[in-house]
Amino acid sequence: YNVERYLPQCIDSIIAQTFHDWELILVDDGSTDRSGAICDEYSLKDTRIRVIHKQNSGQADSRNIAIQMAEAELVGFVDSDDWIDPDMYETLYRTMVENDADISMCGHYLSYVNHERPSCQGGCVNVYERSQALQMILDDREIKSYLVDKLYKKEVITDLLPKSFYYEDYATLFKWFAGVSKVAICHTPKYHYRQRKGSTDHDGDPRKKYHFYLAEK
Repeated sequence: YNVERYLPQCIDSIIAQTFHDWELILVDDGSTDRSGAICDEYSLKDTRIRVIHKQNSGQADSRNIAIQMAEAELVGFVDSDDWIDPDMYETLYRTMVENDADISMCGHYLSYVNHERPSCQGGCVNVYERSQALQMILDDREIKSYLVDKLYKKEVITDLLPKSFYYEDYATLFKWFAGVSKVAICHTPKYHYRQRKGSTDHDGDPRKKYHFYLAEK
């Protein structure tokens, strides 16, 4: 929604993936800037890109629509103001297949205007069974409740995201992890998570604390 300044970098980083067998679903959530037009321009250049234009209904509803449209057996998410390394999805796919996992995960960078801070380093791969992975989500350390640094078998996405709530990812990711047998984590940062004023994570809505309580519950 209204990210024309960042959207080309995001889409370009997906097109540049070393893993080529993908479809990209761009959901324009009623943008009032050029975001929708930018999406259409990219779809004309690459047949792997599909665009949905809809009235503004929020991030969760946009993700849910894309999930239901997805034809692939594996699903990933990239927020429209972020970008990813060229080999991110190749790394996630390889990590998933080699370890017979239902969800694979990589590290991320917190990307500020003048510097980036990596969440991990070293490149080692850890594999966890369901109960261990669920506890790690609650601990909020090695496994964060972000949707975007992971690759999922579509069969584990059994619940859609709650609409009109903050922390909809935190409220839902636990349910997806409850359906896995193994989770594999590659400790190499590949996702660039832009930190900026005006994003959902950095607004001052007083409902956020209550919504976090609801997500916990």
